[in-house]
Amino acid sequence: MRDKPAGTVRITCAEFILRTTLLPKLTLLSNEYPDINVEFDVNYGFRDNQGILCGFFFVNTI
Repeated sequence: MRDKPAGTVRITCAEFILRTTLLPKLTLLSNEYPDINVEFDVNYGFRDNQGILCGFFFVNTI
């Protein structure tokens, strides 16, 4: 088992959220967890994602 998380996180969001909320936090994340890859899908359409509530709560805690 690993000591630190690893893998890929995929985030679908609007460009405004990406620039104002997520990108400023990525430096801290990438320094602390170098084995995590983050992929962004900048999209303004509605998506029926299974983890939509999880993403909502995560963004509100940043």
